[in-house]
Amino acid sequence: MTDLVPWVPLHQHSNLSLLDGFSVPKDIAKTCASYGYRAAAITDHRNVAAHVKFFKACREEGIKPILGCEFDISDENSTIKTAANRSTNHLVVLCKNLDGWHEMLRAVSKTYHPDSFYYKARISLEECKEFLSSGNHVAISGHAGSTICDILFTSTSVYRSKTEDQARTFLREDWESVLEEHINKHIDVFGKDNFFLEIQLIDKKHLPMSVVTAECLRFMSKKLGIKTVATADSHYVRKTDAIYQRILLCSNLGRTLPGVMRDIQNGKDVPLGTFFVSDNYHIPTYDEMKELHTQEELENAVLIADMCEEYDILSTPKLPKFNCPDNLSEIEYVKQLCREGWKKLPQNKQKNQVYIDRVKEELNVIEEANLAGYFLIVWDIIRFCKSKNWKTGVGRGCFLPDSLVKMSDGTFTPISMINIGDTVIDAFGKPQEVYNKFEYDVNEELLEIEFENGKIVRCTKDHKFLTTNRGWVEAENLTEEDDVSEV
Repeated sequence: MTDLVPWVPLHQHSNLSLLDGFSVPKDIAKTCASYGYRAAAITDHRNVAAHVKFFKACREEGIKPILGCEFDISDENSTIKTAANRSTNHLVVLCKNLDGWHEMLRAVSKTYHPDSFYYKARISLEECKEFLSSGNHVAISGHAGSTICDILFTSTSVYRSKTEDQARTFLREDWESVLEEHINKHIDVFGKDNFFLEIQLIDKKHLPMSVVTAECLRFMSKKLGIKTVATADSHYVRKTDAIYQRILLCSNLGRTLPGVMRDIQNGKDVPLGTFFVSDNYHIPTYDEMKELHTQEELENAVLIADMCEEYDILSTPKLPKFNCPDNLSEIEYVKQLCREGWKKLPQNKQKNQVYIDRVKEELNVIEEANLAGYFLIVWDIIRFCKSKNWKTGVGRGCFLPDSLVKMSDGTFTPISMINIGDTVIDAFGKPQEVYNKFEYDVNEELLEIEFENGKIVRCTKDHKFLTTNRGWVEAENLTEEDDVSEV
């Protein structure tokens, strides 16, 4: 990593800003580290699906991950599903600590609740108080297309302004009082020290109104004592990636790229139109940013990064608690169910001891791994399905005794010959130590698949193979065009 520079990117989208962002989390982290940024944020639209990958990628690159979300904010309570309350505006929220992360998860979940979801996952500013007013978050007022522009300008025609002077003609007379009211609403939720005015000039060439917006925000910053912060709005890593993001947007809009470009050339309004004429929504270098912003605005991005603690969001899977009868523990209830099930099986003295030994061994593994609750939850789901006469899976593995598994030394061994303590290579090329073995009886039609390297694999029809072109594919659906990872 190069010497650290006095700015941090706080407004960035990954490819999990679906059909909008084109950046892979690993590429974001690697690029930010190479530019000398001490930290980097991820602020995907309406979700946190990429955040674990981003967190790991930043850790690998030695920079601080800052976790956030760009929320869609409805004018009125999100449960009001009317045409008048359909439109939303954006607000970037960053987590300062682990408690803030947990609170953000609850806020994001709220936006997807059926009572709130209306065309988009959304939440009102007033509803944010329930989840985001603890002081564990930093909020950034939003880019040029956020609520600010809706309240500053008299018409959306401001977006088509060719010059700054033309943009000023759309500035409403009472913009100062309206903007102050808007700012105070956010301070009421997040607190004065946790709310920043976002100055975004990365694409001022195509959006002269962003310069006018910046002037208004800088004025209010001095009047109210609210800090400004310089951001970019990165939707892809490199300028050359702009064309790919446009293709994503065409999928989003249900349009073809030539059709969109033709409308733009004819002066028609196109949703997200600036993305189709600009390549400035990349991850900028510090040199690019300092040409556009004051030193204070740049350093305030570092200030925000320093306000965010180093915390760990990784953990073992957290299973919900299963409510057991008669105050039994989860493992006690599993054992009770096994005893009840045992009584229903036909008795065979010759095989009884074999089955007893297997049950004891598997129950010990379940108890040591603390997975009793998991098995109870699955059992309860299957039981419910059967009560409704719904079909359920057969609940067994799909490898056969002669299925070859790659070992850590590069050789291949039949799965039946592998022992506890051996190290095998998983589908993603990572070594995994074998800690237990199970055997299952399989009585169904099998497939025999021959690969171009001459290896033959026998497996059940639903055994999944990892392919480079289609992801995980069941054996019966493989074609000659599929490129299967090493077998």
